[in-house]
Amino acid sequence: MSAAGQLVTVYSLVYAVSPPVLMTMTGRAERRRLLVGSLLLFAAGNVIYGIGLSYGVTLAGRIIAAVALYGIGSYAFNPAQQHRLIGLSGPSAGIVLSLNASAIYLGSAGGAFLGGLVVKYGSAAMLGYFGGAWALMALALFGLNRLSGAGVRSGQPADG
Repeated sequence: MSAAGQLVTVYSLVYAVSPPVLMTMTGRAERRRLLVGSLLLFAAGNVIYGIGLSYGVTLAGRIIAAVALYGIGSYAFNPAQQHRLIGLSGPSAGIVLSLNASAIYLGSAGGAFLGGLVVKYGSAAMLGYFGGAWALMALALFGLNRLSGAGVRSGQPADG
């Protein structure tokens, strides 16, 4: 198996194994801190992958990114987000959750498309920097939203 194939295989195995293990370890953690920590860890893993000083360093970056994204991030984010959407949307919950799922799938497809452009016009090593930059941008937007006080507060129904 090629080195690239090994990186994909290890990433996929970590993706498959880490969620149940990490759900058990982080089940009682506060979700906001878990999500922020996950995004920081994801950004770090991608930058380590991008630096790629050796095969071992590159592999470590991929493992860190997989653990952060699929082991922690998906568990911390999706159930909490869906619970909040259900609480805010009342009788329209089914439609709101469907739209939310569509946005997540479009985001995944858009990320794959942008990643393909990075590889086509740059290199595979640039993917680490690209992924890390997007994670840091998401954290910055999250922080700006928290500082501005914008958004719907818990317990307040959404307009419409």
